[in-house]
Parts: sequence; C-alpha cells; structure tokens
Amino acid sequence: MVTLASLVLSGCAHAPYGKNADALKTLENACRFGKDLKTVRGTAIVTAKSKDASGRFSALVEAAGTNSLKLEITNILGGTEALITINNGRYSIKLADGKSKPVSGNGSWGGIPLNWASNLFIGRFPCPERPEDLEKPEWTADGHLRVSTKASLHGDAEIFLYRFRKHDDSGWPESLRWERKGVFGVSVEFVFDNPEKTTGAPLKWQARSKLGEVGVKWRERDAK
Repeated sequence: MVTLASLVLSGCAHAPYGKNADALKTLENACRFGKDLKTVRGTAIVTAKSKDASGRFSALVEAAGTNSLKLEITNILGGTEALITINNGRYSIKLADGKSKPVSGNGSWGGIPLNWASNLFIGRFPCPERPEDLEKPEWTADGHLRVSTKASLHGDAEIFLYRFRKHDDSGWPESLRWERKGVFGVSVEFVFDNPEKTTGAPLKWQARSKLGEVGVKWRERDAK
C-alpha cells in the first residue's frame, strides 16, 4: 500500500502522463485541478434523467465548499420553475408551483454519489477520498490509470479508472469509470470536456449510471 500524502501538487503545473509516467504523480496532478477554487456561480444548461426529474433545463448555479449546491431551474422568461439543493449528502427538489410535494433523498441521485455534486460543479474531478486506504496506482495495458482503495471501516472498496488527454503539457482526465464494491455496489461513467484555460476545470461534463444521468454545460461561470 502507498500513502498519498497530498492529492494536490504544489507548484508543479506540468507533469508527464501515460504508461511511462509515474502513476502516483499522474493521479496527484489530475486531482489538483479545481482544488484552489472555493465557490462558483453562473448559468449552465443541465440535462437530467432519473425517476425524480428528466429533461433539459437552464439553471442558475451556486456551489460552495465540498457539500453545498443550489440549482435554480428557470424557464425561457427567466422565471423559477424548480429549486434543487444538495447539502451534506442530501438532496431536495421543490417545484415553484407551490402545490407539488417536495422530493428528497440522500446518498445518491440517479445512482451518482452526492458527495461529488458540489465538487463537479466547482470544477474538480472525482478522486479517492481516503488516502490511507489507497493501493498502488498502476497503468493498464490499454493506457488507463487504475486506482484502487481497499475496504475499511470508512467504506467499501473503490476502483477509479481514468483516461487522460494532453492539456498544457500534462495529463487531463477526459473520462473516468468509478466503481464501488460491496453489497450495494454501483458504477458511474464520467466524461469531461472543454477545460477552462486558467484552472483546467471541465466546463462540460456528464455522469451516467444504470439509474440515471446528469449532464452540464456551462454558459457563464464565475469561480473563485
């Protein structure tokens, strides 16, 4: 087992990637994108498909920290249609008609873990959250970076399978397949595109599981 002392590279903006590169450093480099950002506000086009909500919406977005997200769904006239909030792993969907009963849940939405929701909108890639449970990252024969965590008292074993493309002379995750093992095993496919020039944050991304999917394309974005 390796101990990942930090998932953020300080001062190293460029790092090689691919089968000849150090796997652990490649992971560290990928996980640094968006780490300096604390909040984001702006407008985005959101597509969703699940038992709770489906469609293509324009949304006013506010995200902060690692566990606070608000999406105000608007119509073509700018009026509010619905409010979606996610706080500390719990989501709530309230329609603006004042008649419909709010929908709520926790843990995941459409099979996608809610603990990544705010991070994704801010511009961070899903990365292992328990460095002490990290196994040695390795390159696969087809050029993916495979990262595993072992099961512990904190949670089930996980597998992160990244594919990279070049961005500013370093590796940038263009896709990720994440799997959680155990009794309630689940997998999510992520696709990322359009890295922001200054931060490397993906301005377009999609997450898909067997239970649902979410897609985001930023129109205007102010991240700090």
